[in-house]
Amino acid sequence: AGNVAVNDGLFQVELDFGNQAYENGLYLEIEVDGETLSPRQPITAAPLAVRTLSGSGSSSSWSVSGDDIFFDGGNVAIGTNDAGGHNLWVSGTFASGNPNNDASGNLSAVVGGGLNRTIGIHSFVGGGTVNEVFTHRSAITGGTDNSIGSGSPYSAIAGGSDNRVSEENSFIGGGENNETSGARSAIVGGFNNEASGNQSAIAGGGGNEASGNLSAIAGGNSNTASGINSFIGGGIGNTASGFSSFAAGSLAKAEHNGTFVWGDNTSADFASTGEDQFLIRAGGGVGIGTNAPERDLHIKADTSSAALILENASDVNGWGIGTGIASGNFNFYYESDVTGFSTSGTRLGGISNTTGEYSSNSDRRLKQDIEVLNGVLADVLKLEPASYRFRRSGDDGPRTIGFLAQDVQEVFPELVTHEDGDDYLGLSYANFSVLAIRAVQEQQDIIENQQARIAELEQRQDNEVAALQERLAALESLLLESHQVAEHSQ
Repeated sequence: AGNVAVNDGLFQVELDFGNQAYENGLYLEIEVDGETLSPRQPITAAPLAVRTLSGSGSSSSWSVSGDDIFFDGGNVAIGTNDAGGHNLWVSGTFASGNPNNDASGNLSAVVGGGLNRTIGIHSFVGGGTVNEVFTHRSAITGGTDNSIGSGSPYSAIAGGSDNRVSEENSFIGGGENNETSGARSAIVGGFNNEASGNQSAIAGGGGNEASGNLSAIAGGNSNTASGINSFIGGGIGNTASGFSSFAAGSLAKAEHNGTFVWGDNTSADFASTGEDQFLIRAGGGVGIGTNAPERDLHIKADTSSAALILENASDVNGWGIGTGIASGNFNFYYESDVTGFSTSGTRLGGISNTTGEYSSNSDRRLKQDIEVLNGVLADVLKLEPASYRFRRSGDDGPRTIGFLAQDVQEVFPELVTHEDGDDYLGLSYANFSVLAIRAVQEQQDIIENQQARIAELEQRQDNEVAALQERLAALESLLLESHQVAEHSQ
């Protein structure tokens, strides 16, 4: 065969003897550095067969001799005398493929490829090259340069290259240069990913790290999920370091517990500032019910009732806002039981889409205990309009006009509002117009009564003047007659 290279005491050569028979026997002679090794090694035509077919074509079963193999009933068993009904049953270790494969672990197997090793018991390598299993009950099914460390039982690598499992019950599906160093962790694929948190997972992408226990990364690039129960949905450069936090998109930083942060493609960090926040940076707008938002938030609701509901923590007393399908007005709704919004809710008012005017419900059918408002004018006259600045605007703030709630409360307490948990009083300024109208009506009644009295007095005066004029005319007539009689007597 000529000169043959030897590596760590191992060599491999191919021998071609042509068509010559083995009847006279063939031997392999090896010379190393001029020295012939002895004895020569016999070469047989069927080195694993104890008995072969005879020349007449008849056959006989193989026999058992110590630890040698045997053949019985069409099935083959190696390492045992019971094939268990299988065509081939191997008890112990098994290796095939390149001679450099090593299945040294008890009950381990290497079924193909080259330079693969299984050291742990019940371990397995399915093929590929330079794959190594150093622990028990673990498997590598293919790929190259993959390894399962000695402290990583019950683990598996499906393929890829340069992947490493260094903790128990972990899995790598493929990809390149991925590592699961957390117990019960998994990486499905991608490259340069590390699942170092216990029970962490990375689905794919590159350069991702799931270091928090029970953390996960769906994909993307250069993402870090370091918080417990944290999750990154994908994208690039995201961080979820808070407990039960979520980040996705680009440069989203969920740095506080219970936060949700979504970042758009803006090349700047978008970070949470406190716990339990829901943050969205979307330069193109957020659409609900529409895929073409025209503003930062665009809600398109196919309903004649509330499109948006605001309620308190007790699940009652909810407000809704929406646009009327027919009118296009901006409407306000209220329900003491927020589940009522599932039908229609009660519309309390709305803003006209034509004039911008606000109108509130005033239908008689919605009211009870109706009483006419009287005696308003005297109390209205007690009100003192004032000019003032709000403290929050400072000394240079604009002046405004209005009333002081404490003053109004003394005469019209029903116009004063007070929100639970707030020490400050408010005023229902819209209702002042009702008072003004009633005060004008009462003032008009006074004016009309005065006008009637004046008319009565004027009529009486006219009558008295007419009577005086008649008496004066009669007197003048008598005086004239007396004057004429005197002249005649003369």
